[in-house]
Amino acid sequence: MSLLTELYEAYQLSEEAGLVDSHKENNTVLLPIYHNNMKSNGKNIIRIHLNADSTIDSAQFVPSDEYIIFPVNKSSVTRAGSTSAPHPLVDNLNYIAPNNSDNHRTFRALFSNWYEFLDDSHDTKQFLTVIKHFIFSQDMLSQIVDHLLEHTPYVLKDLEVQWTEINGDRRLQKTLDLSKLFLTYSINEFDGLRNMDTTKYVNLHQSYIDYVNTHLVPNGFCGVSGEYTYTSSKHRGLQGNAKLVSVSNNTETYLGRFVNKMDVFTIGYQTSEKIHLMLKYLLTNKNSSTWLGEQQYLINWFSTDISNESSFSINNSSLYNLFENVSQEQNQMHYQAVSQRSKEVGRSIYTGHLSIDKDSNYYVAIVDKSSNGRLSLKYFRKMQASQLTRNLEKWQLLNHWEYYHFDMQSYGVRVPSMNEIIMNTFGVERDGKLVFDNGNYKKDLTQKLVSCLIDGSPIPRNFVNHMDINIRKRLSYSTKWNSIVGVACSILNNEREGTFNPMVDKLNLDRSYLFGRLLAIYELIESRTFDKDTTRLTNASKYWSSFTNNPENIMQTLEEKIKPYEKKLRISHPGLFFKIQKEKEEIITHLDKHTSAQDANKRLGYQFIFGYYSERKFIFTSQKEES
Repeated sequence: MSLLTELYEAYQLSEEAGLVDSHKENNTVLLPIYHNNMKSNGKNIIRIHLNADSTIDSAQFVPSDEYIIFPVNKSSVTRAGSTSAPHPLVDNLNYIAPNNSDNHRTFRALFSNWYEFLDDSHDTKQFLTVIKHFIFSQDMLSQIVDHLLEHTPYVLKDLEVQWTEINGDRRLQKTLDLSKLFLTYSINEFDGLRNMDTTKYVNLHQSYIDYVNTHLVPNGFCGVSGEYTYTSSKHRGLQGNAKLVSVSNNTETYLGRFVNKMDVFTIGYQTSEKIHLMLKYLLTNKNSSTWLGEQQYLINWFSTDISNESSFSINNSSLYNLFENVSQEQNQMHYQAVSQRSKEVGRSIYTGHLSIDKDSNYYVAIVDKSSNGRLSLKYFRKMQASQLTRNLEKWQLLNHWEYYHFDMQSYGVRVPSMNEIIMNTFGVERDGKLVFDNGNYKKDLTQKLVSCLIDGSPIPRNFVNHMDINIRKRLSYSTKWNSIVGVACSILNNEREGTFNPMVDKLNLDRSYLFGRLLAIYELIESRTFDKDTTRLTNASKYWSSFTNNPENIMQTLEEKIKPYEKKLRISHPGLFFKIQKEKEEIITHLDKHTSAQDANKRLGYQFIFGYYSERKFIFTSQKEES
């Protein structure tokens, strides 16, 4: 119930702030109640331009991706299939075209009832008068086709147009089904010298709202607003005909507890309109909606920024990039300062360029189209923006890790995005890319991560366990191995509450960490002798899984395998060779001194990946400095 209440109150606040039916350039419009919109594909909507005397000036297809707004009623907004419920003004020609069908008669009655309701002196009555004289004329179809085809000879049969198109020596027979085309209207110089159309004529929209409200007779209490109002069991759809509020027709869902389905929950018709239109706005507004895969979306907004003009999103990459262009000399200092920097990033939610009041409320929800007729709420949270920043700081502090910026040729610190975490943990490498075939499972994983971030919780245990498995399967990742390692360090560092860092920890004598460093040494000795062959696998990579399960035994095998490469490296890169040899001797000495015989061959813990990463970076850095 809380989401319904918050959506209703958000719409109410938007009305007070003048955000409803506000037509700013390229902005999503929060629709007025009892209205709907439709997106043009360039071939489905015709705009009729009329003169003040109701004569047609032109007829053109509405440009692709442009939206039109038009009034609806509770029957027409939910029509589907064979249901014949027309809209009262803008509709397809199957309803508007003059004929003897029931559809057309119903349309005329709806239009006329609204028209007669208006006072003769009202501007909207004058607007509708111009439209009425045109659409009720017997030759309106032929007038439209004349302007669409620019007087090309045609044959009009019922609602189908046939004509011949000449293309060089070819004569092509063309047909156009008018019954499926929507008709919208614009009147030239209606407001002074300004043209006015049905989409942006706010007074027209308000006049229809007044007309509908006049005919709504209160019949019960609304469970959301608490008002005695007109209640309804019919609700508009959002994604197709999927509704957030719906009543099941299956009696087993309520019998035994209620007499009829309307006793389960009652909601006012106007309240339902505001709830669904607010959710529709949030889902279509690019600043407040994020697609999570399949039919699942994340929406978020602030009580003081309902339109989310600050463009804040928990999936926004700018919230995850803590540092950029960090030099090697500064890296250790910057890395130690992550905690302070993450606080600054967190504070930017309600200060600086985002300008969000720290005392405002933050709302986040995940909705999923669970069936053709129903939207399900998978997750919803409400909290103060200040609490959100604290939880974001915690998430950054626990999940940050280093990355290499190839364009800048420098290291930085960042937090992997939710999609990166999911794909690197549960995806499989195929054709050089990480793919995830199970869409429903991915939706569940995304929901878990969102919940953890918003609630200030650590990454779920199943992520940690699965990544622990991934880092032992070196041969499964020929292209994405570096990505796997980076995200793995982020996730597994979360498990240790951020105690690891990318620099070699000479004081860490944990056997798994030391064996990881040694594994990096074996890999580097061999790979540094490959010259330009970057696709060749090292013996360390081939024996990777075996090494993590039986390190002591495989260590002896790798020692034998790398001997010829040690000789070659000593000749080609003597400085690098002695640096690596010094590291290797130091690591083996620590292992001999601090590892008991019975523990030497035990399976390595995930700490080995941190030793592996830090040793590789240390050697690469040394080689760069020598060069």
